[in-house]
Amino acid sequence: MAARTQKESARTCRLPSAPRRAGRVGEDADDPVAAAAACQRVSIMRHSFHVLALFHPAAREALRAFPGDVRRAFGKAIFSLQIGRTLAMPLSRPMPAIGAGVSEIRVHDASGAYRAFYVVRTTQAVVVFHVFAKKTATTPQREIRLGKCRLKEMLP
Repeated sequence: MAARTQKESARTCRLPSAPRRAGRVGEDADDPVAAAAACQRVSIMRHSFHVLALFHPAAREALRAFPGDVRRAFGKAIFSLQIGRTLAMPLSRPMPAIGAGVSEIRVHDASGAYRAFYVVRTTQAVVVFHVFAKKTATTPQREIRLGKCRLKEMLP
């Protein structure tokens, strides 16, 4: 596989959301070097604001078994955490019974209520360590014990 030239890489890196600025004085709109540089700046900026989302393997499998709308709602909430937003009621609430800094994401659907326990490590990651379908008004003690155990597994 041959290495791509700068011109080819600039051509494939066009961002659809960025309008082309043709006609500005001293700027060529079809300059491939400028387009490649702009793409590199955007990708560096985009990744510098995100933190990782780490999932316990059992939590990931449980999440995959949920309906599509529920998975999408969890994905949007976790992405918001990754870019630095704080979630509040009714989407999230603190869970001090599990540990310091632990919260739960709360998603309601026609098929039921779903929960995910997470902790945010500001400079490192959003750690999602337990996901389950809730069937009672209160969080069952079994789920709290399992959440504590998985938290200990994920965090030293």
